[in-house]
Amino acid sequence: MNSSATRRALVDARSRVVVALALAAGVAFWTHTFEPSLRSVTHGFPVYYVSARLIVEGRWTPAVYDDAWFSAEVKALSGGRVGEVYSAHPPVASLLLLPLAGLDMANARVAWLVLNLALLLLALIAILSTTGRMRSPVFVAGLLGFALTYAPVRENFRLAQAYVFLLFLYALAFVGGVRRQSATTGLALGTAAATKVSGGPLWLLPAVRGRWRDALAGGLFAALFVIASLVLTGVEGWTGYFSVLPDHLLGKVMPPALAFQTTSSFFQHLFAADARWSLQPVWHQPWLAVVLTIGVSVAALGLTLWRSRRSEFDLAFAAAATLSVVLQPLAEEYHYTLLLLPLAVMASRVFREPIVRIEVAWLLLVVSLLAIAWPYKLDGLTGSWAVLMGYPRLYGGWLLWAWLYVRMKAR
Repeated sequence: MNSSATRRALVDARSRVVVALALAAGVAFWTHTFEPSLRSVTHGFPVYYVSARLIVEGRWTPAVYDDAWFSAEVKALSGGRVGEVYSAHPPVASLLLLPLAGLDMANARVAWLVLNLALLLLALIAILSTTGRMRSPVFVAGLLGFALTYAPVRENFRLAQAYVFLLFLYALAFVGGVRRQSATTGLALGTAAATKVSGGPLWLLPAVRGRWRDALAGGLFAALFVIASLVLTGVEGWTGYFSVLPDHLLGKVMPPALAFQTTSSFFQHLFAADARWSLQPVWHQPWLAVVLTIGVSVAALGLTLWRSRRSEFDLAFAAAATLSVVLQPLAEEYHYTLLLLPLAVMASRVFREPIVRIEVAWLLLVVSLLAIAWPYKLDGLTGSWAVLMGYPRLYGGWLLWAWLYVRMKAR
């Protein structure tokens, strides 16, 4: 057998293995994640469902920002099985499940999960087509299989959260940016910003790249959602939201637990003792936690935007999308669903010819930190230096950003 025939045989064998693994991932996802989630009652989903139900019943008031009041409403609709708070969400988030609010909670959850599965597939198709990998069966099967085993995606489906929906919006903005379709980009970014206050760094890309129409379209769509919320929830709803927002941004409401894989939580664990949350820092210097959080955030954002002016769009978008997660004040496991897009961009670059071994190793390290269900929420990791072992998602996110930044060379 000549070398050409041997190479084709190896490629065919590799394709069959990847497809088989993707099918196995699909079966495992359906059996262990999706199907059980259809019958579950968890926190997460009730935030969107109950707030939308209150609109339908004409009972939505600024009282949703009273945690005790909203939790009681959730318990009433869930048969006392789960409580929940709404206070971290803007009024527009109540519109998200408005089309499903006429159903009972169980059926609305099923419909939402089915829709999420469709949105995940559409997001992956958009990413594959935009990265030029749609015609590569190995890459298509590999990305699909990876997405279905990716721990943040499974957590999103387990809780029926909204981050697959946001991933779809990010993918839509990605497609619009590559194709220079301002309306598509604006619709996606405006919806993400209005419903979940997500994608802040992505809004700065049009400014540094001179795409003002993208930003204008995004602002227009966001304004339309805000107007719709004003009609349905009133001005008082936004007053209530802004009254509680500072406490959430300053970490006075939620504890800086390891569940929040964020830059601010990391530095607070290292340098800020807090009797309320029983934090045991390495060195109690609260001012240092604030300075490092702000300094790292501003530096990373500034460097990304500076190099984004002349870099290729896919790398710039992926880097900004990564910062949209790691710089959030509150980012749990399911938030890292959004990093599927920059991971796909990284993989599509790494596996181009010629393949560089160090980049493959870097990708594998990032994937292992982001995708594996690490037990990082253990109580034993919250004290002193042990906390350094409790942030695998955050490390993976920053290593992903670092690779993207290095590759963002000016044309």
